[in-house]
Amino acid sequence: MRYLQRYLYYYGDEKYIVGTWLRSLLYYKDSSLSSYEVSLMSQVAYSDLLNYLLVKWDILRRQTSSGNPLLFLSERLNYELHTRPMKLYKLIDEWLDFWLVKWRQRVKLVFSESELESASLKELISEVEPIISRLDDLVTKLYRALLPKLIDVLEICFTNVILDGLIKTEVKRMLEEAGLRGVSIESKVKYIRRHKATLYRRLVNRIRELPKLSVPLVVLRVDKSILIGSDVKPLLYT
Repeated sequence: MRYLQRYLYYYGDEKYIVGTWLRSLLYYKDSSLSSYEVSLMSQVAYSDLLNYLLVKWDILRRQTSSGNPLLFLSERLNYELHTRPMKLYKLIDEWLDFWLVKWRQRVKLVFSESELESASLKELISEVEPIISRLDDLVTKLYRALLPKLIDVLEICFTNVILDGLIKTEVKRMLEEAGLRGVSIESKVKYIRRHKATLYRRLVNRIRELPKLSVPLVVLRVDKSILIGSDVKPLLYT
């Protein structure tokens, strides 16, 4: 494919160009946003945009077994910037409109640690971290398989955080339902690997249910002034 060939483009770093577009568009769409808010939101939006394009351009499915999808995406972005930048700009502009809708629907801002702890599932899912760390290969496959399904139900904001939380929460539920809370980590890992198909089906069902929820899915701890704060900790909230 032509866009997968390597070129030295006049535009240079696509991350800089697209990031600049996102910041400018955010200012244009909501002039009440502070520079701090725009900086934070543009970083999140850039990550979500990459995930969206991986699915829209069918790169994720075609690169599941060979190569790094993000490398192919980088080359595709450079190609689009070189050959049809205005078409890409329009795509991002339209995508960002709906991303802002999802941000307002799914993201909750809190201003203290106590609020953060009461609103998040940090303590509830921290116990599965040692298990997840031994399932890196399985988690990667789940991410690639579930990301298109998440975007299909129009959950396009904080996609990585939402998937991470769903996987951890569902692993915890499966272990509790199987009565394995007190067994060794190794036994838990083996159980999840043995029932990975069940885990996948349950996660698909959870994703299908997300549109029915009207509550925030992500909690952000920010400085109370939000104009000068820098402490931002994204956590899943379900």
